[in-house]
Amino acid sequence: MGPASENPVLIQQLASQRAAAEQGQAAAQYELAHMLEYGRGTPADPAQALRWYRAAAEQGLPAAQFWLGNAYAKGRAGLARDSADALHWLRTAAANGSAEAQNYLGVMYQRGEGVPRDSGVAVGWYTKAAYLGLAVAQNNLGVMYWRGEGVEKEPAMAFAWYLKAAAQGEAWSMYNLSYAYTHGVGIGRNEAEGRKWLERAAERGNSSAQVQLGYALMQAARNEAEQATAAAWYRKAAEQGNASGQNNLGYAYETGSGVPRDYAQALAWYRKAIAQNNSHAQSALGSMYEEGRGMPKNLYEAVRWYGIASAQNNPEAMRKLGMLYEAGRGLEKDAVQAFQHFTVAAERGDQIAVERLIRVYENGELGQTASKEQAEKWRGKRQASAAPAGNGGAQ
Repeated sequence: MGPASENPVLIQQLASQRAAAEQGQAAAQYELAHMLEYGRGTPADPAQALRWYRAAAEQGLPAAQFWLGNAYAKGRAGLARDSADALHWLRTAAANGSAEAQNYLGVMYQRGEGVPRDSGVAVGWYTKAAYLGLAVAQNNLGVMYWRGEGVEKEPAMAFAWYLKAAAQGEAWSMYNLSYAYTHGVGIGRNEAEGRKWLERAAERGNSSAQVQLGYALMQAARNEAEQATAAAWYRKAAEQGNASGQNNLGYAYETGSGVPRDYAQALAWYRKAIAQNNSHAQSALGSMYEEGRGMPKNLYEAVRWYGIASAQNNPEAMRKLGMLYEAGRGLEKDAVQAFQHFTVAAERGDQIAVERLIRVYENGELGQTASKEQAEKWRGKRQASAAPAGNGGAQ
């Protein structure tokens, strides 16, 4: 079958909708506009689509009113962005029972987009839409209860709304349920249930869940086949534009975990993540420059990328800068700077930095006085910290 614009069935439907639209039927005007917008039964015609959406909206059709408000809010379909017109049509649609418009207004007030930021008003709109059964609004309302944003913090209420949304297949709510079960927030801790909801969210296409599932599988992998399964989840997230997925896939290529070792592919994925300001990828690029993997060694570039990542409080990058200061590689040798970088990295959970500080205090290194008490303190940190050493991919 040819393009949708040439499909004979759609051409016939278009003619039928046009006839009804010209007789003033609002539902037909909306359907005609939709077909014109997406080129179904005819080449796409945005100007004519806008004309019929507006006609349906002016007759009181909530779906058309929501479409028009959304178009004004985003400045699309040939319309200039106009907050006043957006609010007019969105509020009109919301008053006429459009749950989508109510949810959209909630988002605008939560983020302060086109309106003054007001979490309380956002909760009000999310609540209206949630009670009308809109899954995304149910999840959004759950988030507000979870955070205590615009409403008293109430994890159990958040969990209840997540559950309602998840029952309708809403992927973010599935991801949120996974967190709730895994950490025992709003519901009794149940790691098996947490894993079940994580897998469901990943299968529904939630890229954050795909990254976390891939990370869990990679950490538990016992052979190459299991690593390949983990890397496949990273790829799904990466191809959706998820920066953590891009970083983790880059790390898989760099280390040959679940994919053939390929420095060129590692660099390509790291750079995609870096374009989104991912600090793990910035630090990883610094390491590749420092060690000359896939490129000539360049300590100047290594220091530069470690510095960029450190400015975002990345502990691995801070620790690696400390190592360069200690060794006097690419930077002037400086025990004070080395110690400071190791300390900050360790406080942020970097295990290699923790181990370095233990030795510092055991042996009185980097200008510090030997101290059994301080060494024991950092041993306790070693036991308490769960953060992975090195890049290892971000959860």
